[in-house]
Amino acid sequence: MSSNTSSSREVLADAALFFNPYRVEDMSLKAIHMLEDEDLMITLLQKGLERARLFTPEKMTGELLSVFESVYGN
Repeated sequence: MSSNTSSSREVLADAALFFNPYRVEDMSLKAIHMLEDEDLMITLLQKGLERARLFTPEKMTGELLSVFESVYGN
């Protein structure tokens, strides 16, 4: 579960249930939904692990270096 603000949607994609952080009832309904639906919980866990593999330190360092090179040149 994650709030639907900031970069959460971009990072988590379809690996999370998103809630409105300004609506407590929305957060609680999403938590109950996930706790009651074991298949959903397992699916989100698997998708979360897949998403995590996209953000290795090596890949993130390479992407950051690419940004620096594009801004500051070689």
